[in-house]
Amino acid sequence: MAESLLNVPDALRFWSAAGWRYFFQERADPPCAAEPDDPAKWPRPWCDYAARVTPGALLFITYADLASDMAGQGDASRRAFWRACITALQCARGTVGFFPMSADRGQGFVADPDMFFRAMAVYRPRIVACFGKDAFAALAGNADGTESEVRINHMTCLGFPSPEEIMAEGEGALREIVHMLRFHLTRP
Repeated sequence: MAESLLNVPDALRFWSAAGWRYFFQERADPPCAAEPDDPAKWPRPWCDYAARVTPGALLFITYADLASDMAGQGDASRRAFWRACITALQCARGTVGFFPMSADRGQGFVADPDMFFRAMAVYRPRIVACFGKDAFAALAGNADGTESEVRINHMTCLGFPSPEEIMAEGEGALREIVHMLRFHLTRP
């Protein structure tokens, strides 16, 4: 190394000693670098769900009936609830996204946590808010549903009561949930 420093001007000697020459060498991609998952190639209806996703969302919301709501079988009171929730969050446009946790299997909508988390691996939100005790238990993998917060890979999954339960409890319950979501969105 001392030999190579003799041929380097004084002003660049520090950079040479620090290994600047390695910046110009070609490197192969690391063997673990996998090709990213392409949502357009997912089976239906997952590719249809993915086409409606807000890219870059920090918070994804899911609940048991979201797939049927996206299929046009939605409930007007639930739409109004989500509108009120997102307005109360006061987040920038594109911060909140929705992605179903279930798909229609011919005999109704069935939860598919593997496909849901495959999507979350692509979209990489910081927080997943799952509404409904049974829905959260299906995603979190705990049958008793006693936990309300689980860390899975790169994200925090939060469990809340179902939209119907929150609507029945009133504004106070919605304010509490909005407060908790804001807290998780703003913490590092």
